[in-house]
Amino acid sequence: MPCAGGWPYDPSRGWDYADKQQVKTRVAQELVTLVAGDTGQQRGAALDTRPFHGRCFSGLTPPGHPHYAGNFRGSDACCLRDCQVVVAYTDNFGFRQPIPGIAVAPVEVAPQMVTVSREVEEALNLAESLPPDTKLLHIVAAAARFLAEFLRVHPYANGNGHAARFGFWAGLLAAGFYPLHFSVDARPPAFDANLTAWRAGDPKPLETFILLTLASPALRPQGTHPGPPPR
Repeated sequence: MPCAGGWPYDPSRGWDYADKQQVKTRVAQELVTLVAGDTGQQRGAALDTRPFHGRCFSGLTPPGHPHYAGNFRGSDACCLRDCQVVVAYTDNFGFRQPIPGIAVAPVEVAPQMVTVSREVEEALNLAESLPPDTKLLHIVAAAARFLAEFLRVHPYANGNGHAARFGFWAGLLAAGFYPLHFSVDARPPAFDANLTAWRAGDPKPLETFILLTLASPALRPQGTHPGPPPR
């Protein structure tokens, strides 16, 4: 699909940012700031990943297209208005095949992300009144749903995985949990298979995977905010 600004967009790949090391460095800096922040800052980052996306990919978008960083598909900015992406996998013969039902139409991105954010907020609000064991299972289920829904919508032209994983971290931190073993820059091992199982109606593999990424509260870095006190 040609871009209004003259840049050819390959919907199966997004833009090809070459400086992946810079992205890795920026993600690490963002995580340091997130972990050191208070619960309100962490909650805000979970509800809206656009500021993170903008900072992470600023200067790495195609020439003349700075709006690709920090804005959803469907936004009223150049070719984002009609930016359709295709999420694909490589089959056994080496061909790229689209995954049905993934990446909604541009016009649907904003309203569906409002729903995703509302569900995160409702989950965090409810978690504050739950006993510890119930709270843990509730938050893990909500985090799994967030990842699946965020990646189903695929709100950005590129960088959706980074943004989803950062939002996941932010939500868990806001709830008082520390996903020490869940990578933000690189896709965690076995994540795709667990996500596929969730989409097929079996949430257990993804939820178990998330549970195994959580560190004991005793391993949280000193000086960080564990979330609101129990009620």
